Amino acid sequence: MFRRIGQFFKRIFGRRENQHSDNFEASSRFKSFYEAMDKSDPAYPAVRHAATLCEDALRVARQRMRINAQLHEVNEKLMELDAFVMLTDEEVENLKKMLERFMNLSSERIVMLERLSNYDASLVDMLPLEEDARTTMPTIKDAEKLQRALRSDIGYLMGEKEELIHEREEMNRSLQFVRRFAVIAIGLFFLVGAVLAVQFFFAAQEIFLPVVILVLLVMGIMALLFAFRYRLRREMRLNLRKQHKAVELLNKKNVVYAYYTNFLKFCYEKYRAKNARVLENNLNDLEGYRYLTNRIDTIRSLLYETEESIDLFLRAKKLTGIKATIEGFAETVNLDDKRRRIQQYESQKALAERDLMELDRRHEEIWEVLMALNDADPSQRVGAVVETYLAEAGKLFSN
Repeated sequence: MFRRIGQFFKRIFGRRENQHSDNFEASSRFKSFYEAMDKSDPAYPAVRHAATLCEDALRVARQRMRINAQLHEVNEKLMELDAFVMLTDEEVENLKKMLERFMNLSSERIVMLERLSNYDASLVDMLPLEEDARTTMPTIKDAEKLQRALRSDIGYLMGEKEELIHEREEMNRSLQFVRRFAVIAIGLFFLVGAVLAVQFFFAAQEIFLPVVILVLLVMGIMALLFAFRYRLRREMRLNLRKQHKAVELLNKKNVVYAYYTNFLKFCYEKYRAKNARVLENNLNDLEGYRYLTNRIDTIRSLLYETEESIDLFLRAKKLTGIKATIEGFAETVNLDDKRRRIQQYESQKALAERDLMELDRRHEEIWEVLMALNDADPSQRVGAVVETYLAEAGKLFSN
């Protein structure tokens, strides 16, 4: 009986029976059922044959699951394509127009966003301060002019102050020179006077004329020194007054310069600008910036409306399963191509269904042989193999 079952199995599986000859694969999960048996045991051929059949049945089940998954995928695609086929030419044209409009709006939005990035980021904060900035702009320009003028005056006064200090130091050195010269001159005159006195007392020489000349010379030199010293002191007093005046003006201008500097710093921080020129450019750019922001908001609203229209159309025509997003659908969809590919998927579906029928037939034939082996086995060892196969098949389908 087992010989007839083996021949019948060979007729069913052809080459597959040759692959499971006496050298059965060691990886088979059913190998343990006949490996421990004595080959002389009458039940050994039936148990080994049943193990081979169960292994083939599991392989058939795996193939069936794989093909069934492929068939499911093809059926989904056919359902989508059937929905496209059911669309009228007018509906297809309407959908194309909506998708084209969506893509055009999306492209325009990208361009607008790129143009918007070229504007200064401070324009966002400038929008609520525009009127105030336009009102303050003349004051900022005047403050910058006055600040530049004050900076120049302060620099000039600082230079003048340094020159006056240097000039006073020179006059101090001149005054010291005059004092030293006067002391030296007086000493020389006393020395000459002493020489004349010695000549007068010891040599009894006439010294009237030399004395007169000496006195006149002393008086002339002293007058010149006095006049030069008087002029130096007057120049020093005048220099000191000039220094006080320069310091006073410098302090006043520093106070005014600090006021304008703080005012400009406050305005620059308030309007997010480095100077009046940048602020004026920002004010001029506000119109273009406002137009871009308004246009982007309008495009966003139109995109939302178009997306809603496309989504409602797809839902009404049961095409919601074909897209992840409207944008992705609009970029990848080819309506004409989808309507042409239905024959290809129908061929794949027919081939998959034919393979499934063949696998079902093969499984039924294997099962019939297994049942025949089980009925002919009084030891119920074949039944244990079949139960193991059912458990493995159950795990396979549950996973």
